[in-house]
Amino acid sequence: MSKLTRNQKKEAKRERLYAMSESQRKKYRLKKACIILVTVLAILALVYLAAKLVSDAVVTEEPFIAQIEEVYPTYTPFPAEWNADLSKDEDYLALNTKIMYGIGESGSLYSLEDFYTSYMHEGQEFFSEYFRILREGDYEKYPYLFTDSYKKADASKRFEKNVEKQFPPQRVYDITVRELGRFNDEEKGVIHGIYLVDYKINRNSNLFRNDIGRNSDLDIETSRPLYFHLITKNDETLISNMYTETTMKAYAMGTALSEE
Repeated sequence: MSKLTRNQKKEAKRERLYAMSESQRKKYRLKKACIILVTVLAILALVYLAAKLVSDAVVTEEPFIAQIEEVYPTYTPFPAEWNADLSKDEDYLALNTKIMYGIGESGSLYSLEDFYTSYMHEGQEFFSEYFRILREGDYEKYPYLFTDSYKKADASKRFEKNVEKQFPPQRVYDITVRELGRFNDEEKGVIHGIYLVDYKINRNSNLFRNDIGRNSDLDIETSRPLYFHLITKNDETLISNMYTETTMKAYAMGTALSEE
């Protein structure tokens, strides 16, 4: 059986629509309109939230939004492999280990490994280094990825409770980094960026992150996206804050309520 062409599919869809009763057509159009509206509103809400967070950052330099306490699933840790050389780990290298980067929530993704360093902006360079540190288990350099103000903030209100923790090489994979908002405040010499970052950890020892791991019931490894607020000043890019989706949604609701 031959496949229908695009025009033939459109024509068949049009014929089905004509065959409907008037009430069925109204329900169909209403359903379609609702789907489009929800999709558009979701995208606009995320864009607005990123823009609002960046604009707040410009005003206050380094805003701190407290992380909402959440109950994480319990994952059984794998044994820590402190001397693992992931560059020679065939099982790990068989996974999708590239850092995929895109602009916006739904823009096309490209591998950062294919970028020339000289063409990267500060956020792209940062995440290349960030995931290098994780893969190499370079926990001594990890604390230097954060601003002093973040490290001095109440640990109970931070997502990253202990920036000085020790961890073995992390088998990070299925990595996506999405640039949601970026603003260059030339007057203050500061660049602000909001990024949505998602990844999984194969054979997670729970020493770096204990909120993701292998779901034994489904036999899959889970991920949990994080929002990063980066600031760049004097050619140094650091993490000003990290947020879970729950915290970002609460921030958005608080913002909406305060502006009503």
